[in-house]
Amino acid sequence: MSRILVVEDERHLADGLRFNLEAEGYQVEVVETGEEALEVLMAGPSPYDVMLLDVMLPGKDGFKVMSELRGSGQFVPTLMLTARGRRTARLRRGSGRLPHQAVRSSDSECAHPWLAAPP
Repeated sequence: MSRILVVEDERHLADGLRFNLEAEGYQVEVVETGEEALEVLMAGPSPYDVMLLDVMLPGKDGFKVMSELRGSGQFVPTLMLTARGRRTARLRRGSGRLPHQAVRSSDSECAHPWLAAPP
C-alpha cells in the first residue's frame, strides 16, 4: 500500500483529499504547514512514497519546502497543488525542480492518474 503525505493548510481540502485517496486504498497522513512537513521528512529516510504539497502555505510555502528537502538530499516524489492555475503558478516549475503540478480541485481527480502511474 502506498503511503502519501498531504501538506495542506485548508482543513476541508485536506479532509477531501484524505477521503478520496483512502477510498482508493492509499495510506494518508496530513500535516498543515511546511514546517511540519520538513520535520517529518527530515527525521530520516522518508516513510512516504509520494507527497502532495500545497504551494500557498503559511510560513514556509511549498517552494521553500521543496528547496529545503532537495538541499538535504530528500527526493520523495512530489505533486505540487495550487489554486493558481495560470502562468504565474508555473513560472518556478520551469526550473526542472518540480516535475509535476496540478491545479487544485475539490476532489482528487487531478492527482489520481499521476499517483497511479508507474514510476
